[in-house]
Amino acid sequence: MAEHRQHDYRLGTVRATHRAPGYAHGRRARLTPSRHDSEAFHHTTGSITATTRQTNKVRERLTRIQDELRRVRATERVLGDQVAHLDEVASDAETRKLVAQTPLADREWRDARTDLDRHRALLEDAKREIDDLLSERDRLLDRLFELETAPRRRDDT
Repeated sequence: MAEHRQHDYRLGTVRATHRAPGYAHGRRARLTPSRHDSEAFHHTTGSITATTRQTNKVRERLTRIQDELRRVRATERVLGDQVAHLDEVASDAETRKLVAQTPLADREWRDARTDLDRHRALLEDAKREIDDLLSERDRLLDRLFELETAPRRRDDT
């Protein structure tokens, strides 16, 4: 039996533990080779495992993109409503500015116009982001199709 020293830091002591040969961290080591040790098994299994891993990564990315698309589309709907409302506010402010011809009415119109322009820019950013996400989703779907239709190296899969 091999003797290992284990330090107990709580007590400040060292104690010896005994382990039989072939045991590593409390588990019995495998002494006979298995069927998984052949080179052919690792070659085909590694290929299939790599393809499966890539497929899973693409699917996970597609899921994240779909979640992001839902979020951005919801934002786009809200921004669309806000732009419509702010357009009415700016139009009313412009009418008041022309009728009243006061510095206060002019300032209110400029503020309303600034808010409208800012929200329109945000809406355009959301639309651009949706387009980018859709093109990324299409690219990933093409990649997933390639991975799933590629010939497998093993006959049983």
